[in-house]
Amino acid sequence: MPAELLHAGALGAAGLGTCCVALDRPRPRLRELSLSIVMFLAMLDVVTAAHLVPVVGWSALTVALAMALGARRRRSTEPSAVVGMRVHSAIGAILMAGLMLAMSGGPVATSGSHHGGSAVSLVLPLVAATAVYAAWSATRLHHAHLLERVQYVSMAISLLLLAGAAVG
Repeated sequence: MPAELLHAGALGAAGLGTCCVALDRPRPRLRELSLSIVMFLAMLDVVTAAHLVPVVGWSALTVALAMALGARRRRSTEPSAVVGMRVHSAIGAILMAGLMLAMSGGPVATSGSHHGGSAVSLVLPLVAATAVYAAWSATRLHHAHLLERVQYVSMAISLLLLAGAAVG
């Protein structure tokens, strides 16, 4: 399958997930929504080849937001499902950032080492991590309500499609 179709499918799944984050709960969770919107915009920038922001910029912003989301302290009234969704979103965002960097190509800076590296060498571990992430997402489905299920599935599908594009 051509990479453009895989990217478009990943973008569609990310868009669906973003809509679910915005609609979930009485009021949307601002950090999760911000992360989801940035991930969607990053993929849109890559898919349309607009290159408004360099891939490394999108990746850095995505990782920073994922870390802010993951570092958020749990409130005593917060259900464990919300915490699980937050962790899931943060890990998915970090995987997406890695896949985008790996697909951008070019050499990886190796700080003067004589051992050269390339973004391609990141692809297989990221693909394996994405497969584990998708399997973990499937285990979360039976404890989730409808919008959470769509979020789990859309993030997993989006990442699997990105991984397919990276491999291929």
